[in-house]
Amino acid sequence: MLKMKWLYLLLSLAYLISPIDIIPDFFGLPGRLDDIAVFIFVYFKYFYTKKSKKPKDNTIDAEYVVVNKEPNPYTVLELEKGASKEQIVSQYKKLMAQYHPDKVSHLGKELQQVAHEKTLQIQTAFKALS
Repeated sequence: MLKMKWLYLLLSLAYLISPIDIIPDFFGLPGRLDDIAVFIFVYFKYFYTKKSKKPKDNTIDAEYVVVNKEPNPYTVLELEKGASKEQIVSQYKKLMAQYHPDKVSHLGKELQQVAHEKTLQIQTAFKALS
């Protein structure tokens, strides 16, 4: 994508010095204004971007997982409502041992990704119940 930005910038510079324009340069100021307008448009379109507050890495916000993907932490931990703290901790350890990405590292990238997502859900559900 970065290479394309520079390509657009170079094309707009070529348009700036090219004799073939929408409004020819021999008309004076109006001919130069359209060249400058194209250059400014390309600059703002491809180089001037507002910084978003969203993180660039692919991490998942723990609250987002609880609220939007799996609203019931008991379902994630495969427990019944009203489970004791010892049962919650025991089930958490059992599921983490089963789904931890290090435990499935030999199974391939797709299963590692699934295990990572499941681990995040388990951790979020445990945090919600603790």
